[in-house]
Amino acid sequence: MLILGLTGPIGSGKDVFSDYLEEEHDFETFSCGDVIRKIAEEEGLEPTRENLQMLGKKRREKEGEGFLGKKAAEIAKGKDSEKLAVNGIRNPEEVEELRKRLSDSFTLVYVKADERTRFKRLKERGRPGDPESFNDFIEQDSSEREKFNTEQTFSMADTELTNEGTIDELHRKIDRLLSKLKQGKR
Repeated sequence: MLILGLTGPIGSGKDVFSDYLEEEHDFETFSCGDVIRKIAEEEGLEPTRENLQMLGKKRREKEGEGFLGKKAAEIAKGKDSEKLAVNGIRNPEEVEELRKRLSDSFTLVYVKADERTRFKRLKERGRPGDPESFNDFIEQDSSEREKFNTEQTFSMADTELTNEGTIDELHRKIDRLLSKLKQGKR
């Protein structure tokens, strides 16, 4: 079984990476955000960014910082697919739980891009909650880095993928990464 964990800052291209794995490489994909949205649904909460963050905070206080990693590992173990991708891994404890529970099957990929590139992408996608100005973006990015200790998470990656170019360039990089992983290289 091959399980890729995707981490990276907002706007780095994790969703495009995940979508490509699903559409072109027959991966089954899900995100840590999907896990927390399911919990919100079960609790009758509207899945707004604020509600999801509040719910995540409560669960981390109750079940530990790595609770989403535990849940994601449980989901992964329950899947029949030989190729899975878990998107949106944020904190070091989630990585530790995934590694502990999925052992050698798990590879963490850090998807990165510079701030200007990421801000431009967020402006183009226009999701609710995305920052309106570059200053808002910097503030949101800094807040997430601090809140989730993402720098440590990023440093735990088995491999990095820089995503500064086109979607086609990203796809080629993903193809090369998968080829290396099939050969047992990271």
